[in-house]
Amino acid sequence: MASIATMYGTNESTLLELNGISDPKSLQPKQILDVPLQVCKSSINNTSPDHGLLLPSGTYAYTANSCVKCSCNLSSSFMLDCFLASNRNNTCPVTMCSRNLTLGESSGTGCGATTCAYSSYTRITSYFKILTTSVINQSSSCKSAATSHTGSAASSWMKLVLSFHLILISICFL
Repeated sequence: MASIATMYGTNESTLLELNGISDPKSLQPKQILDVPLQVCKSSINNTSPDHGLLLPSGTYAYTANSCVKCSCNLSSSFMLDCFLASNRNNTCPVTMCSRNLTLGESSGTGCGATTCAYSSYTRITSYFKILTTSVINQSSSCKSAATSHTGSAASSWMKLVLSFHLILISICFL
């Protein structure tokens, strides 16, 4: 059970509970298990008709009247990657973010890169609109880099203060 849990990015207790198994040793060969799949997060607004869109890694779905294709690749960003669908029809509106980015495009690289992300769509009779938002890369690797930089700056500051105090103590003894 532990190796199955690790393979699917969950823990053994979740697998046991989900499958109603009290003793992992009771697992039988070829027994079918329900396994929770990791899904990508999204920037889809709660008021959008597709706000519950969840996709496991390696899958995709069309939304917003088939104008937007969203895919999930957990190894890259843990976020849904949404782009204007290549097979879209003439009824799909052009969608732009700030900095003249179209849906799915990014400016810059690494920490601080800005991506034009899909946030929702609206349809009122003949009116159809796709809404976007600018998302800045704030992945865990960017946050840990900022923390380590702050930590090293604080460490340097502490060394300077300590050195200053040692000099003052030395002057007192002279």
